[in-house]
Amino acid sequence: MAAIYSRLLVEFLCLRAGGMPSQLQAIAKRTRRGDIGIENFLGSDGSPLEKVLPSIIDDFPDPQQVERAWIMTCEFAGQRVAHITDDFKLNGGDVTPMLVRTFETVPRVLDHAFSNKFD
Repeated sequence: MAAIYSRLLVEFLCLRAGGMPSQLQAIAKRTRRGDIGIENFLGSDGSPLEKVLPSIIDDFPDPQQVERAWIMTCEFAGQRVAHITDDFKLNGGDVTPMLVRTFETVPRVLDHAFSNKFD
């Protein structure tokens, strides 16, 4: 469940895993009616909160590892958990270290995205 929630949080912040090979990408526009993202919330000054860009990973000392962790977590949540018959992007490998790295880093990005926006 933590992997699914992490994927949802990454997507809430306007990021996703996509492409072949997979990479961290910005969500330019919400495509489904009813999708809610960070940009739907207003700060205390009345302006929408900013979408998080893929460059946020550069705030970490190991940006390539963080990017890989987020990608693998999103793919794990979308393939092994939601669609267990389709594991081609993960090649049956152990994703535990990447899940742990995601669980360590996504909360920091959420804190950054929301800090001082409601004072």
